[in-house]
Order: sequence, then C-alpha cells, then structure tokens
Amino acid sequence: DGAQQTDLLRVILLAGSGESSLYRTRARIQAVYDLGVQYCETSADHRQRTNAWPAGVDGLTVRKKPRTVASVFFGTDGSITFILSFPPVKDGALVFTPSGVKVPITWTCRGKNIPEAYLPSVCREK
Repeated sequence: DGAQQTDLLRVILLAGSGESSLYRTRARIQAVYDLGVQYCETSADHRQRTNAWPAGVDGLTVRKKPRTVASVFFGTDGSITFILSFPPVKDGALVFTPSGVKVPITWTCRGKNIPEAYLPSVCREK
C-alpha cells in the first residue's frame, strides 16, 4: 500500500512538472488572455478619449507584460498582439481585434500558431 502511494506520487509529480504540460500551458495562456482583456479595455478607453488607437503601451494604465510574453504589438487598426515566449507555443500569439470604433467596442481573440487545445474557448475558431 505504501509502495503504491509512492508510485502514484511519482506519476503525479512527473505528469505535473513538465514545462509544456497541457495544464501548465493552458494556465499560462489563460493568464495572457486575462491580461489581454485588460489591455483591450484600456485601449478602448484611450480610443474614446483621443479618437485614435494607442500606438503602444505608453500612456495606458496596464500592468507590464509578464515574462511569458516576448512582446506586445499595437496595430493601427486597434489590434493588440501578444507574442508568447514559452514552449511549446513559443512565438505563437494571441491576437485581440476590435470591431468598430463606437461604444461599445467588442473584441475578438484568436490564436496564431497555437494548437486549439491550449486556447481559451473564446479564442478558438468557431
């Protein structure tokens, strides 16, 4: 009985410790998605105040990008792209795109070069 518990513990530790485990990767991408939603809200506020999309993070009241994000790009169309920095989705991206410029601005999220299994459900192609 004690040996079985030890073996079970080893299996759990091995399965949960992988840098690219499904659970860990999904959790990291979800955290980037949550941050992206904040960037979208602040970007929309900027659009309402200035009648222009922000060109970058300067002037926005958002947390700085986490180390799981290599870079953040702001498109002239208002889109915001988060390039990921960790395996197995390194160099993949979460892209947030606004629809319209009048209140309320709605956003779509899509993954680029990220398998759907890792994406939050709202970012998967429908």
